Amino acid sequence: MSENQQLDLGWRDWVEVMHTVASLMQEHNLTAGLSEVDAFLSRETRPELRSDALGFRAELKEQLGDLEGAKEDLLTARCLVGPGYGKYVHELALGKLCLKHRRADEAASWYRIALQTCLEGEGISGGT
Repeated sequence: MSENQQLDLGWRDWVEVMHTVASLMQEHNLTAGLSEVDAFLSRETRPELRSDALGFRAELKEQLGDLEGAKEDLLTARCLVGPGYGKYVHELALGKLCLKHRRADEAASWYRIALQTCLEGEGISGGT
């Protein structure tokens, strides 16, 4: 199996996990959703997929009130990928978390970094 085929299978697996977690979120079972993402992360090694999963896990942690855990996941997630849409989204989420912590200067810094990612990457509008 080629590397591209393996990556495609990985993305399909991740999409299935996201569907499962979305259903659990509708049932207000965030802890079970977090476990599903953790299970995916325990078996996935590819940086692009790990980055996406860590970003999603950060959202769950934020909803569960673990803002520091969410921040750690977002920092790790953005380091796994180059300048692109995924990194941009992680940086915006870091800015939002900083605002929740009432750290406006740090939030503004993350928003500036996100704009720089738009300049460095391709196909990112920076509209947010």
